[in-house]
Amino acid sequence: MLSVIGVAVRNVTNPERIKKYVRYLLALYKLRNSKVLVIVSPVVKQYLEVGYPLAVNVYGMISDIQKTFGVKVSSMDINTFRSKYYDKIPDDSAKQVASKWFKEARGVIEHSEDELIKPAKLYLALKKLVEDLKLDAVAIDCITLYHAGFIDTWPCLAFMELTKEGIVCGCEGDLYSVITMLIMKYLADLPGFINDPSPDMDNGEIVYYHCFAPINFYGFERKELLPYVIIPAHWGTKKLSIRVDFPSGIIATSVGVDAKNRTISIHTAKILRNELGPEECSVKVVGAVNVGSILERWNPEAGWHRVLFYGDHREDLKNFARLLGLRIIEEDR
Repeated sequence: MLSVIGVAVRNVTNPERIKKYVRYLLALYKLRNSKVLVIVSPVVKQYLEVGYPLAVNVYGMISDIQKTFGVKVSSMDINTFRSKYYDKIPDDSAKQVASKWFKEARGVIEHSEDELIKPAKLYLALKKLVEDLKLDAVAIDCITLYHAGFIDTWPCLAFMELTKEGIVCGCEGDLYSVITMLIMKYLADLPGFINDPSPDMDNGEIVYYHCFAPINFYGFERKELLPYVIIPAHWGTKKLSIRVDFPSGIIATSVGVDAKNRTISIHTAKILRNELGPEECSVKVVGAVNVGSILERWNPEAGWHRVLFYGDHREDLKNFARLLGLRIIEEDR
């Protein structure tokens, strides 16, 4: 049985309305023909592929995503990625990218230009991987891989550059957020800011924070870019983060998906300001929200992460969820 969206109007030939609903169908087609790859450790890759019977969360995530969204998801062992891609990038090519970042950043704090070579190599390696496999998105289980010694750099700068080129990127191996960003790329041509939302009930605010945010926040096709600073984070223990200041006064939509339970969670926030400081992540965006309602309606099965997008997309997401046969949780209502 197929899901439909019904409207009751006199002017059934309104071209703007037709364009709107055709856009939903086109986004649905693109989503179901998307290819995503996640780079993980050797052990995790084995569990992802065999469907370990006692596995939960990440180990069942790929199957749930493919059944719910039709997106093709595969995985790659980090050792394979390093030998086939990362280790083959010449330092001279990476130095050119590193020099560009060093010059175009609004500020570079406690980093030398040479320290940017490794993330530049990662950017070039991921770009080649995406081209070779014709991927629409790529994710890296970066925290696990970095602290286990499988990678020697963080992907924040690499993701910033790839996102400018229209490639969806997911940190911490978060495939749910990758699916969210693919949906919004196809629906609204927007990149998204993966974040950890931290609610403040005293002030009716949420701090959305992480160590990477897209500098092309207004849209993949928009030329206007937000300034960024290359900076340490987490009390100076994590280098190669970027700080991006979001515009204040705008409305943004927070989105999270739960493929297992077939739900999409949304709320909107008015961006108030950016907070600066060494605590936790480098990007801290503060939004005014209905905190009490969000905490009551929060779906933990979608994970802690949410993805923030420029503008109010509540109606489009509700309609698109209906086409997918998913339930919408309006967290702020």
